[in-house]
Amino acid sequence: MGVMAQQKDVHIEGPVKTYVFTADSGNAVTHIFCSNCGSPISQKSPAFGEHQAVRTVSFGADFGGVPISAELFVKSRWIGVPAVKDAAQFNTATQTQT
Repeated sequence: MGVMAQQKDVHIEGPVKTYVFTADSGNAVTHIFCSNCGSPISQKSPAFGEHQAVRTVSFGADFGGVPISAELFVKSRWIGVPAVKDAAQFNTATQTQT
């Protein structure tokens, strides 16, 4: 689970490392993770524009009240996980709605 946040509003403190790979789109995706325990923290990609994905599950905070307006990468959804009701569905970060 995660949220898309403006990069200018994301401030990560502590020991982190990055790993860059090429997505199916050809874009470089940068994974940011804790260099002590390996927990995923965030992802950046040109496809996200001025945003970055922040992995909220890593922080243990209660994000249950935050509405889910869209789901990304639904083509990779686990077979037993249903779509979020009323959330827009996207196969990638830059594709039009499915």
